[in-house]
Amino acid sequence: MEGEEEKQEIANPGWRTCEACGEPKKMASFRKSKTGEGHDYVCKGCQQKIAKNRRLERLETQACKSFLAKARGGGSEIPHTSEMLESIMSLFGGSHGFAAMLSHQYHSAPPGGRIRNQVLEMIVRLTGKVAESGATRAPVSLMSDEELEAEIEKRMENAVLSFKGQRIIGIEKEEIPDGGRLAGVEVDDRRFA
Repeated sequence: MEGEEEKQEIANPGWRTCEACGEPKKMASFRKSKTGEGHDYVCKGCQQKIAKNRRLERLETQACKSFLAKARGGGSEIPHTSEMLESIMSLFGGSHGFAAMLSHQYHSAPPGGRIRNQVLEMIVRLTGKVAESGATRAPVSLMSDEELEAEIEKRMENAVLSFKGQRIIGIEKEEIPDGGRLAGVEVDDRRFA
């Protein structure tokens, strides 16, 4: 029995284990080496995957370098967040396409899995951000007259003109700051009428 434990497994002739995926495969799955002696140690399928990943990494590196070069220069070449989001969403087919992709990811993942939890967490965070921004208000067409009037009044209060941080609308003429003019100097109000 000790002899059986010491006995080493000998690989089948005509087979090789791929160093990338670790699976034993027939020699036909491996390219001949460039020297003409023997075969490569990575199978053809894994070589294709490795080459594809290298191409994607090169593209990503070039895109990052290009973006950073434009960002250093400043100006209108820097995309704004809203422009980037709009471009990303258009690649997903708009908001409905993005929602469909997200739904597909959720339903394809195993129940209770990491992906499902991350999708749900993202939706909860997004809902919270939308609620904080006030974008969850009803559209104008669905507002009652009272709600519409309250909204207009609120927006008008926010749009009040100010001068040096002081409110102008709703104060008496004497309380308006002189804007650096000397006190006691007469101002012809007819110019401003």
